[in-house]
Amino acid sequence: MAHPVRVFKVINSSALTDKVVRFRAAAPDGAIGTVPVGGRRERVELLGYQVVDGRGTAYAAVFLDVYL
Repeated sequence: MAHPVRVFKVINSSALTDKVVRFRAAAPDGAIGTVPVGGRRERVELLGYQVVDGRGTAYAAVFLDVYL
């Protein structure tokens, strides 16, 4: 079964960048993916809860390597 494409927002993006990181992905909650940040690919975990900001509703994601 295919997963729907959802918009994700990296909620701890200030740890690596001063910009809001948003992207689209068709993967289940808990999946690990990568997003481009400053010319590098950074690992993110896709979470199952929604966050709302000035650009609308998105699902949360977090950078993984920030916590190592």
